[in-house]
Amino acid sequence: MKTEFIAYGTDLSKVDYTEVPRCNEWRKGDQHMLAADAECLYRSLRPKPKRVLDYWLDNEVRTYKAADMVRELGLKSPSTLAGATSSYTTNGRKCGDRGLQFHWNRTMEDGTFYWMEQDVRDMFIAARGRCRQSKITIED
Repeated sequence: MKTEFIAYGTDLSKVDYTEVPRCNEWRKGDQHMLAADAECLYRSLRPKPKRVLDYWLDNEVRTYKAADMVRELGLKSPSTLAGATSSYTTNGRKCGDRGLQFHWNRTMEDGTFYWMEQDVRDMFIAARGRCRQSKITIED
């Protein structure tokens, strides 16, 4: 299904992401460089942004409403969630000059919602595993 707009609840397995470019930066380069950049980003995250990313990695691939994530993660507000996710851009630029590893959208009916693509999610699950094994962190 080709689309430039993802609605909340969309079956993400049927979306043609070539029309939604936000995560394409996490497909450029060879697999070793992508893995290293994902690991660099994961290591560089502060606790709150890391907790948000872990939420996506620990749950199935689907769209997540910001309000639900705020409640489930115990955050103060959707603004807190947005602030946490903004660090992915800053840190991603330091780690291979990559952008967001997730998608987001906002509608009047559903508010803001987020999702990750399966292959990008899998890459970050593997990166998280390597980070947890080595216990090395990156300081600001």
